Amino acid sequence: SPGRLLGPSVGVVVTAVLIVTILPMCSRKRAADGGSDAMIHGIVDEAVFYAGQNPNLHDFGAANESFLYQAGRVAADVADRLDQEIGVSVGAIGQFAFASQLGGGRVFVFDQGGLTRAVGSRLEPVVDGRVGHSRDAPIQAIALHPRVDLILLGGRAPILDELVVELGGLPFQIVDLTLIDDLVAAGLILPEQAGGIDAAITARLVVSDVDPDLVTFLTERAPPDAPYRDRLAQLAELDADSPWRRWLERTAASAEVLGDGGCPSRNPLQCLELAIDRHRVGQLPRAG
Repeated sequence: SPGRLLGPSVGVVVTAVLIVTILPMCSRKRAADGGSDAMIHGIVDEAVFYAGQNPNLHDFGAANESFLYQAGRVAADVADRLDQEIGVSVGAIGQFAFASQLGGGRVFVFDQGGLTRAVGSRLEPVVDGRVGHSRDAPIQAIALHPRVDLILLGGRAPILDELVVELGGLPFQIVDLTLIDDLVAAGLILPEQAGGIDAAITARLVVSDVDPDLVTFLTERAPPDAPYRDRLAQLAELDADSPWRRWLERTAASAEVLGDGGCPSRNPLQCLELAIDRHRVGQLPRAG
């Protein structure tokens, strides 16, 4: 009868509608709240976890709404629009790195949580199954790193409020100030924002109690033609004795070895050992 023929067809249509409607909703929910971690001997297999969150695999066009995933895609877009590598510091590198480098994105990820650094990755777990999580690098290690351009904000106070900008609707802090003109040229920030940054920095350098670490930060990361360069020259004594400058001096030997192209070995542990040995040699008194 017509009813018998119509019944199965209606059931198929209803089932298809439910699948197309509910699955993206579930995927959005899973992407937003992190889903279930894949565990191997008590340690999270984050690569498998993030690959499973790729919306192209199962979401029927839905978007992964995770903050870190979205931030990674924003960073990749910024790198494309500037046509250069962008270095970003994040506290949880996994999903951000997966998203920012998906499809060949030119994003250098600074691992401030220590998950991929030889020392930090061997810390006791702060969260069950996640070695090194929540062990943050000191801010000077991030802000003075020559390949870090931006810090993704989230739980870490900015160095200067004036350096916080929205890129793709998400908050980033600029730490490579030579990048500001490029961001303006690409239409990623307004010229008025760039002018406001220069004015705010200049104002901070003429107060009676200038922060010595700010002077070191600007000396290292500001462009040569910045309008406050003459004032920085007048504050050179503050820079010479600032905690950040002393930190740079203490870590120079290790940075030379562990930095880009500085270590002859591809084994990070051998690089670490070489850095430690060189640091120790530098501490030894000279014979005679």
